[in-house]
Amino acid sequence: MQQNQALKFDHKGQVYFLRVTSLLKDIGLDWQIVVVVPEADFMARVNANMRTTLWLCLAASSLAIAVGVFTARRVTRPIIQMSAATHKIVSGELEQPIAGSAIQEVENLADTFNWMSQQIKASRQQLRDYARSLEANVSERTQALELEIQQHKQTETALQHS
Repeated sequence: MQQNQALKFDHKGQVYFLRVTSLLKDIGLDWQIVVVVPEADFMARVNANMRTTLWLCLAASSLAIAVGVFTARRVTRPIIQMSAATHKIVSGELEQPIAGSAIQEVENLADTFNWMSQQIKASRQQLRDYARSLEANVSERTQALELEIQQHKQTETALQHS
């Protein structure tokens, strides 16, 4: 036999792997090395490794899911709080400060939200002050016009009597 060969055979209901390797040496050796391994011995280790691999994959998947859920909650919680505060601001409750977060982007968004809330509050106060000022001006102008109308009526009455 000049080539290495691998065979598989069944003997008494058990499967065996057979490997024949030629060993030719310059000193005149012409040997054949034959190795026979029962499939059960060979596959036991493969099956054990497969079970170990499956358990490790299951553990890694579980860990990845747990980390994903934790991360998602950590990111979404402040965003949900901002959404609730936005709804309260729309309904007129302007004092809705948003707490900071360990996530830099969410922290920046919370700071901007708080600044925007303060600006809205200041703008509403300015509008109230301006409305009061306009009401005072309208009241003064109305009184002046009423006084002027009264004077015109008195003048008209005086002219009619003369």
